[in-house]
Amino acid sequence: MLYAVLVCSDPACDTAYEGWGEAAELEAFGCEECDSPLRIVAFANAARDGVAPRPAELQQRRAA
Repeated sequence: MLYAVLVCSDPACDTAYEGWGEAAELEAFGCEECDSPLRIVAFANAARDGVAPRPAELQQRRAA
């Protein structure tokens, strides 16, 4: 399982997301703003110990 930061592949859209799941699952999501594909720009392995399997999750990142 990965924790990943994803961005919209459309250069005109500056929407970013964070997600948890397998890489293929996360890349299958589309941008909620413009429906373009997402791409992973950073990731870290997340430990699976004690975690029940679950579907990939994605949420929009809010800028400070």
